[in-house]
Amino acid sequence: RGKDKRRRRDSDSSDSGRRKDRDGRRRQRATSSSSSLRVRRWRSLERRRSADRRRSRDREDRGRRKKKEKLEDSGSEEKNAKANKNDDKISKKDSNFDKEVIDVRASTDKDETVAVSNGNMTSRPSKFSPIEAHQVPLTNPYPKGSTEALRLDAARLEVARLRAMGKMPPPHLMKEVAAGAKAAAIGPNTVQPKPKKAAPAPWMAARAVFGKDGDATKASEPATPTSDAKESAKNIKKLGTTELSELSKSIAEERKKLRLFVVKAKADFEDRKEKAKAMHQTIQMGETDENEYYSASVGEEMASRYRVEVAIGRGVFSSVYHCKGLKDSKDYAIKLIRANAMMRRCADKEVEMYKRLEKVAGEDPEGFKHIIILADIQTFEHSGHLSLVFDLLKCDMRFALQKYGMGGGLPLPTLQQYVRQIFLGLRALRIAKVMHADLKPDNLLMTLSKAEVKICDFGSAMDASEQVKTAYLQPRYYRAPEIMLGVPYDMGIDMWSAGTTVFELSTGKILFTGKTNNQMMGKMISVVGKFPERMWKVGEFARKHFNENGDFISQDPDSITGLPDVVQLSKPTRTVLNLLQAELKHPNAGVEKKDHEKWVVQLAELVSKCCVLDPQERLKPAEALELAFFNAERN
Repeated sequence: RGKDKRRRRDSDSSDSGRRKDRDGRRRQRATSSSSSLRVRRWRSLERRRSADRRRSRDREDRGRRKKKEKLEDSGSEEKNAKANKNDDKISKKDSNFDKEVIDVRASTDKDETVAVSNGNMTSRPSKFSPIEAHQVPLTNPYPKGSTEALRLDAARLEVARLRAMGKMPPPHLMKEVAAGAKAAAIGPNTVQPKPKKAAPAPWMAARAVFGKDGDATKASEPATPTSDAKESAKNIKKLGTTELSELSKSIAEERKKLRLFVVKAKADFEDRKEKAKAMHQTIQMGETDENEYYSASVGEEMASRYRVEVAIGRGVFSSVYHCKGLKDSKDYAIKLIRANAMMRRCADKEVEMYKRLEKVAGEDPEGFKHIIILADIQTFEHSGHLSLVFDLLKCDMRFALQKYGMGGGLPLPTLQQYVRQIFLGLRALRIAKVMHADLKPDNLLMTLSKAEVKICDFGSAMDASEQVKTAYLQPRYYRAPEIMLGVPYDMGIDMWSAGTTVFELSTGKILFTGKTNNQMMGKMISVVGKFPERMWKVGEFARKHFNENGDFISQDPDSITGLPDVVQLSKPTRTVLNLLQAELKHPNAGVEKKDHEKWVVQLAELVSKCCVLDPQERLKPAEALELAFFNAERN
């Protein structure tokens, strides 16, 4: 009985062990990702096989596994034999390849290569054809140790290795080898860099969209457009009406940004000048970053056409040099724009304006004689700087005022001649429908003969239809009141600047001064009179200077309280005539006192009519030339 119990216990333990092994194998099959293993489902206790049936099934499974293992062993032996044969072939090819590469690069024989066989040197035909062997250069055209040289050597080795194995090299390796062969044909160590394609200019897109409309589009082209830009312009698709309107809006916004940039840059320049003058400092005006200006040396040649003689000076956007023409021996002033992206774009707009003025010069030849335009080849590129070519002139009128005015204004006979030429130039600009927007003594240049003056610097110039909403468009001392108040303006702003400039040239003093627009308007009211109701009601910036009743709100930044004062508008305390009579008391040599006094009155009439607050009632250039101040009998 005890023996039976132990036998049953042993059989139960062996059965439980086998069941555990079987269950483990089932789990392994269920969790395995191999498709060759079957996933068996769990069976209930009732459906499980009996112990005898399980034992017989296990014996059958073991028999099948042994047969399968025998078959796998025999198959693996055959595979190993085949692999060994392939390895022998590859090793032979590799050994042949190593010797081929060395011999192809070192040997001068193009038709044969040397192979190694059991340690003996034997000759056999090369895997390279005679043409291909000829195409592989023996020397590397690139500088030794450079990345190009290393890349070319690696490409040649890889191409030779693949061809020795009977394979086709990839296209990028073939291109690399071909480029090296081409460079070697040009000459060793003289590889020329690939030229970069220039991006199309912004005006090209506009021209492609709006079409070729004659002079209007041609006038806006830059000096030297590239062929790449022309090709890209042809490929631009035609746009619909909505896209055209969006494009026109973006172009208008871009123009406004450029105008505001110019205004701010020039305003900062003027402020630095005033601070430097007050502190008695001698600094190079307009200098913000030495790297952006081009500093030329005396004797330097530009564009193989000009030789630098001496530096003239620096401005907000450029440095100017006196140059001599190598072909015609004429004197030129070359303006090199600073290496700044925004300033370069502003200079491109200035070049467009000069070309536009040159096209319409025939409509008023007398007036356009006093407008400066580009000379000779007009523009060129020098060391990354856009360069503008002008005829050399003597000096600006501010310098002339200091040198020839001797602390005061210019003599009235000389002044009359210069002022007449200024208004002739303004008449020409009005015909061309162009606003200069930066008229002042600094932008009036005297010719070398001292007989004429010309209006220059059209960096701020714009079409009469353009409106830039800013209260700081012109220089502060020459700024028209409609600009300060935000009233729509036109070419009349240049007439206001001309009136203040004429007063300064005649007396050596500035007519309206102030640190802010508010102070400037206070001085205007005291000399010219009160502002018309239309201006202080409609002006966009009028609420900064006037209350609802039209009273002027004077804001003095230097006052102790800092509170604004309300000033009742009344008649002017001083007129332009009073100021001129106080400054021009003594006649010039050769002029009688009565004639001198009469001349001063006529000059006051000219300045007063130019400095009328209402732009609709302000004098026009053609009307100014008919005034008594320009009487021909006096000459």
